[in-house]
Amino acid sequence: MDNSNDRVQYLNIFRGVVCLLILAAGAGIAVFFAKMNIEPPTKDVGEMEKILEGKTIRTGDIRLEITGYGTAEPNEEIAISAEVKGRTTYTTENLSVGLVVKKDEVLATIDESDYRLAVSVAKAELVQLQEEQILLQHIVDDLEKELKTEKDIMKLTENSWKRRSTLLDKRAVSLEDYENSMQNHQKQRLTVIKVESALDQAKIRIKVNKAKIESAQVKLDQAEVNKRRSVIKAPFTGRLTKVFLDNDEYVNAGTMICEIADDSSFDIPVSLDARIASKVMDLELNHDKDGGIWFKKPEGIEVIIEWPEAPERCRWYGRIKRIEKFDPETRTVVLMTTATKRCKTTTKEKELPLVAGMFCRVSFKGRTVKDAARIPWIALQLNDKIAVVGEDSRLEERTPKIELVNQDNIIITGGVKSGEKVITQRLPRGLVDGTKVKVVEVSDNGKVVNRRNDTGKTQTSPKASKAK
Repeated sequence: MDNSNDRVQYLNIFRGVVCLLILAAGAGIAVFFAKMNIEPPTKDVGEMEKILEGKTIRTGDIRLEITGYGTAEPNEEIAISAEVKGRTTYTTENLSVGLVVKKDEVLATIDESDYRLAVSVAKAELVQLQEEQILLQHIVDDLEKELKTEKDIMKLTENSWKRRSTLLDKRAVSLEDYENSMQNHQKQRLTVIKVESALDQAKIRIKVNKAKIESAQVKLDQAEVNKRRSVIKAPFTGRLTKVFLDNDEYVNAGTMICEIADDSSFDIPVSLDARIASKVMDLELNHDKDGGIWFKKPEGIEVIIEWPEAPERCRWYGRIKRIEKFDPETRTVVLMTTATKRCKTTTKEKELPLVAGMFCRVSFKGRTVKDAARIPWIALQLNDKIAVVGEDSRLEERTPKIELVNQDNIIITGGVKSGEKVITQRLPRGLVDGTKVKVVEVSDNGKVVNRRNDTGKTQTSPKASKAK
């Protein structure tokens, strides 16, 4: 028990000695540095530079551009319906959605028995009326000859009556002979009137019969049209987009058969911001002399149409067909575009066609701006100014003339020079004009492009952290 207490006492003494030695060593080191009187290095505050992200400005002629999107639609798509009623007796093989058919290819036929019979009846009626017309014409000809003869006879009786009237005054003929001559003239005159009446009636019958012939011809034409309409053909080469008909189905006039689309050309409606489109294309109103006012079709606009899923394999030149509408709620204009020619491609992959339903990206290149620069939109500070660093590495805020704000870029003119650097981040608080700034350029893929290594060569490295 005494040994154990001695041991504990010994340990406590040992620990106290160690602590005293450590304190003495620390005090000695402090005295040593105090006697050396070494001051930490200092740096002139005026030489400190703020590191900011930026981009070198390159000025030149820039063609303004705006991009929109739209879905390719067939230039011509029509619905085909039955024009006559009846039971379908034939449909083309594999009549279904997606089937490509040629122009005038028979899609279906409707039972034509009734229409063929109607043609035969109309032809027979027309022939009968035409024969009656010939007979009536002969009657008219005969009556005209008879009328001429009767008029000649009436002229003779008139002359005879007038001669006997003269002779009666001279008492060369008897009164009875004179009266007989007058009665013969009156009878002949009545005969002429009857023949004239019969001739007029015959001529009227000819006109009536001619009208019947024309009506019969119309019936025949209609019957032949109905007979032709019983055969349903493709109006042009295209693709069936909808099919409503089954074989051996009864249809009425107006029953939908199918819908067909012409895949040889497409329209792509593109909705664009009206304000931006007006700047890019110089949209103008056309004042029609009859009072109509609408947008003029933009001229000299380069149009590029591409499928975003594979732009290298499906890219086309296009043109603007018209400005289709203006939406006052969204302040957008809809431009109807169409592809004209495929663009040359450098890829070795097989080219893709432009087909209906493709969601396309459409770019419009309009007017050219002189001495302009393209900068990232982030370079525009909250006060609508830009921060520029010149050759003296001093910061300067300027108010640019903004020509166009489109997507991730801003097109500006004035207030900048080629070779200057524009700050592409929000300015930290406390920076004022004249502050010395070191600009670090960062590429689009996030790499620093203007750092230099010890050899003085330009070094590209991943961006470690955002400059503050």
